[in-house]
Amino acid sequence: MFLAPRHLERIGRVEAELESSLGIRPARWSAGPSARSGSDCILIDEHGILGRIYGLGDVAFVGGTLVPVGGHNVLEPAQHGVPVLVGPEHGSFAKAVSLMVEAGVAAVCRDWRELAEALGEFAGSPPDREWVRSVVRGMTGEPMRAVVDLLERAGAIDREDAP
Repeated sequence: MFLAPRHLERIGRVEAELESSLGIRPARWSAGPSARSGSDCILIDEHGILGRIYGLGDVAFVGGTLVPVGGHNVLEPAQHGVPVLVGPEHGSFAKAVSLMVEAGVAAVCRDWRELAEALGEFAGSPPDREWVRSVVRGMTGEPMRAVVDLLERAGAIDREDAP
């Protein structure tokens, strides 16, 4: 399991909570492969890593969707062929989430019980990775324009690079 707190200054608190409350032995990404080998999960403590990691997973839960903070990029894991689990708050990605749920490559989870259930379903019978990718590639019109605008405003892409 990889955990990527949005705010890196929280890494120490997240690490302590995992150890003390849940008995999970985390290791920081920056510690390197040998330090991570005996851990239960890896804490991403550097920016720009998720794009490389999403493709390693079988399912991605995109946080920041549990509370109304604007939503996070649900397309990034899907572009790697990974089905996406999200909370009820999608912000600028609402149309994309709706299309992905309709296509069977995402699920909206309102609480930890629904998250566990959806995780079990996707892990037990994951959609074909190429199908997940094709859903994202097939998004056109309003959902894709909204996503491109959002990514451009964030400085993640130039308009010429947009899909």
